[in-house]
Amino acid sequence: MKKAVLLFTFLFWAVISNAQWVEQSSGSTHWFNSLQFIDSGTGWVCGFNGSDNMLLHTTDGGATWVPQGMPATTFLGEVTFLNATTGWAVGVGGVILKSTDGGETWTPQTIATTKALQSVWFVDENKGWVVGESGIIFNTTDGGATWNPQSSGVSNRLIRVRFLNDQTGWATGWGGTVLYTTDGGTTWTPQTSNTFFDLISISIVDANNVWLAAAAPVKGDKSPVWDNGYVLHTADAGTTWTQQYVSSSILNGVSFANLNEGWAFGSEGTIVTTGNGGTTWTPQVSGVATTLTVGQFTDPSNGWATGENGVILYTDNGGFPVGINDKGNTGGLRLSNDPNPFTGSTVISWKMQQASHVELNICDITGKRIATIVNENMAAGNHSVTWNAPLQSAGVYFCTLKAGDKMVTKKMIGR
Repeated sequence: MKKAVLLFTFLFWAVISNAQWVEQSSGSTHWFNSLQFIDSGTGWVCGFNGSDNMLLHTTDGGATWVPQGMPATTFLGEVTFLNATTGWAVGVGGVILKSTDGGETWTPQTIATTKALQSVWFVDENKGWVVGESGIIFNTTDGGATWNPQSSGVSNRLIRVRFLNDQTGWATGWGGTVLYTTDGGTTWTPQTSNTFFDLISISIVDANNVWLAAAAPVKGDKSPVWDNGYVLHTADAGTTWTQQYVSSSILNGVSFANLNEGWAFGSEGTIVTTGNGGTTWTPQVSGVATTLTVGQFTDPSNGWATGENGVILYTDNGGFPVGINDKGNTGGLRLSNDPNPFTGSTVISWKMQQASHVELNICDITGKRIATIVNENMAAGNHSVTWNAPLQSAGVYFCTLKAGDKMVTKKMIGR
């Protein structure tokens, strides 16, 4: 019995020590389908339980989530905030609401449709778009005081809309629908996605590079041409879309922090990450088995994911195993590498305030050590060494510098 207890204790701490994501307390069992952070501290989640919507707000990165008033009782497709005070919510029956006090109170707006509104996005206080059932698109130039219809040219339900600026944006939806505009939606041009999958998440990095999450249709009206677990990527503003295989799970969301570092989220607690723009993907430990519907990273370190049963997950180190993040007792150690991202090799430099025994290790994306570059006593001051990466160097690496009882880690991107 004593051995069994010891084994359980060992396994428990082994799991904890390798945790990559931590669960935050939502105090809810709602199915959260909407998540947005405007910075690493301030964010909202919203979900539905069949009879009401639950809106939660945080100003401390999710350490505490506070319920807010939400008068809509029908399903809300999305809640979005432009800043700490101004936001919109849209939903079934043409519901559209606006808040000017950070989500505490909501005022209905008038829109000429009773169809389900699925997604809403604003680029400033005045200019915004909503999309939804039967291919409808509306836009506003006065903060929602008036909503004007735009012609999408499609009848498929549109699931998501995102704009890079007030002119350039994409709308996606059922049956592989992708629409593109460069004039604020005055005209929408269909793009060829080469899939019948429903495209339900958009992550825009720049005017050329966009990723879409592709989920298997459940409507039964089309036969999918892929297995589950793909995202679409374009590097030419959608002229061509290419498939990137991510996972065998159904994917619901995708979020890229930059051209290299991205994450995808899906069924059974699936979270996968890439450090080379989607060429390869690596699973992360979410710690849950519930469906994750949406995720967002505000930078390469801080990210959230949410989904069924009120689950909210958070990471402050990109979702990588504890022990290969940028925290710890740095004690004045400074570590950098150049170039970063790199191809083939990179120069790793550091500065120490006192003489110490130095160990410089390289770990891969899973935390496995793949090289020890330095292991010797060194004087205080500036030092550097060139690391020649493996032949297949594309991906995320972590360089960990230990000097005496001090430690610092640097994330490096091979491409």
